[in-house]
Amino acid sequence: MAVAITGSTGTVYRVAQPARVAQTVAPAPVPDTASSDLAPDPQFTAAYPMRQQLQLRPRGACTLAVDLDEPRVNVDTTVADLSLDSCAGHPALTFAAGTAVSVTRNPGATAGECAESIRTGALGGRVRIPVQPRTALCVATSGPAALADGLTPKIALVDVAAVAADGTVVLVVSAWNQPG
Repeated sequence: MAVAITGSTGTVYRVAQPARVAQTVAPAPVPDTASSDLAPDPQFTAAYPMRQQLQLRPRGACTLAVDLDEPRVNVDTTVADLSLDSCAGHPALTFAAGTAVSVTRNPGATAGECAESIRTGALGGRVRIPVQPRTALCVATSGPAALADGLTPKIALVDVAAVAADGTVVLVVSAWNQPG
């Protein structure tokens, strides 16, 4: 709808309506069965000091595996929760079987907020998340894999803090022990 305004000299000014921006609708996320056991407001405890900075330097390797239960970089893929895949020229994060992941808009999300985000918006299948600064992800680590290592499963907030020209990716990770 356009509006016409008449000025004091009789000049008619037309104020145009802002252009409509085409909105794309993302496909509905496929629920992940691993996330269905998460309660939205359980009592979580910090798994390790918050905001751990992990530097993923994939030089010479196509894949660099990360264990969010400890946290550790360049681990065996059998204990990894996520991997940096830089083989295809466009680095992406991929996630191990048994993990559940969701994208959150809140880089300071709490454990409860992450659990709720995973419960209501977990991405299904073998999802690939493009590595871009200011991407925030909530990850529920694989329970069986953590327990096999003598650890408790975690809810982790993973922020992509930076991507360097040499391919180094800086992740900032906070994690909480899942109750129960």
